[in-house]
Amino acid sequence: MTTEPIRNHSSRGKSEFLDVSPAPPLGVGEGPISSRTFEIKDGSLLVLYTDGLVESRGRDIDDGLKRLRSVFGPTSVAEPIESLANGALAGVSSDRHRDDVALLIARLARIDRRRRACWALPGELTSAREARRLIVKPLKKWRLGTSVPTTQLLVSELVTNAIRYAEGPVTLRLICEDMLVCEVADSSPALPRLWDAAGDDERGRGLQIVSRLSHRWGSRRTPTGKVVWCEQQIRPSA
Repeated sequence: MTTEPIRNHSSRGKSEFLDVSPAPPLGVGEGPISSRTFEIKDGSLLVLYTDGLVESRGRDIDDGLKRLRSVFGPTSVAEPIESLANGALAGVSSDRHRDDVALLIARLARIDRRRRACWALPGELTSAREARRLIVKPLKKWRLGTSVPTTQLLVSELVTNAIRYAEGPVTLRLICEDMLVCEVADSSPALPRLWDAAGDDERGRGLQIVSRLSHRWGSRRTPTGKVVWCEQQIRPSA
């Protein structure tokens, strides 16, 4: 299953198929996978899809591509992503002669500098205490004072885990948009795993706390290690 990209420019309302080199599906073979860099405008849409979305036995792929481009027309950058997904997938489920279909739509935009805060912390256990102190000021600035105690606990667990299982400094970042996001980056590529700690275990409860107190959490690898993140639903102070 391969994926092709299409980009919709926010400033011009124009859809464009991105020119990328073919590559084997992820996890299949050992062929080289090249990467490319594209400049985008704030609010642009990036659409990733498999060929099953635009090609079937009874339809030429060019017709499928034209139909997809019509879905992501000049006004699509302002439409809800769910509506665009429904439009792109219309009629697909009734066609039994298609390959498997995968579709990913992302609205790309820079994060407002006023809505984010970032700190570099040394790889010492005392950094968890420092992290709890640092986040208070931006949360109050964003009128999220009621979220301080919970966020302090979440940040403390994420920073402590990063320091215990990685080497070197860690980076803490808060992002306040539709959700309050806490991110902790470290140098280890090993992704964390949620597991049940026994009653006499001294470790293993950090991610349990994060999982229960946050709306959702996850991790992703980076070129230099990984990022572990969690989201909280925003409850502005009165």
